[in-house]
Amino acid sequence: MAKKLRVGAIGIGGMGAGHLASVRACRQARVEAVCDVNPAVLEEVDDPKIRRYDDWQELLAKEELDLVAVCLPHHLYRPVVTAALKRGVHVYKDKPFAKDLADARNMVGASKRYGKRIFVGAQRKFSPSFL
Repeated sequence: MAKKLRVGAIGIGGMGAGHLASVRACRQARVEAVCDVNPAVLEEVDDPKIRRYDDWQELLAKEELDLVAVCLPHHLYRPVVTAALKRGVHVYKDKPFAKDLADARNMVGASKRYGKRIFVGAQRKFSPSFL
């Protein structure tokens, strides 16, 4: 049997809850840890095997992950994404890629420097309501 992808999630309220549910339904992945600043959102995670954090830096420092899904307000992406890449973790994040060109260049540079990938979700790109 192939090794399961070890996944963390940072920002699990709102859209992040949907991403978390998708990863949990994937047989090739296992959610190891989640992070959110809202205690009520963390309490909704019903699997005792999933570790909970209220500090994303602590999650990245303590967990051995292959991928982290980051779903935060756009202005908060850069430090989280670059820290995850530096830690050796691939990143999935929602669109937009960055709040400005400087942040985009910073994240792409970190991806190249640390040899890890950034995957950008555009899950509604062809949805009729967005065309």
